[in-house]
Amino acid sequence: MKQKIYRLLAIYKLRRRYEYLVEVDKLMEEFTTKTILDGGSKEFIGQARNQLVNLQKDIQSKGRMLEFLYNSK
Repeated sequence: MKQKIYRLLAIYKLRRRYEYLVEVDKLMEEFTTKTILDGGSKEFIGQARNQLVNLQKDIQSKGRMLEFLYNSK
């Protein structure tokens, strides 16, 4: 019984944490996109594009984790 309560508590806390992290990554994605659109040197834009790709990968992986957490009991 105790283990089940701890499991449910852990799932609840992880859901909230991952929802928060996804929103942070989305904000960073918006900022990076704005930075790319504002322009700059080729090197700067290249780094920003790489960062944008990494942020999008993080959002996808955290989204998959959230799906797993919502489907687990």
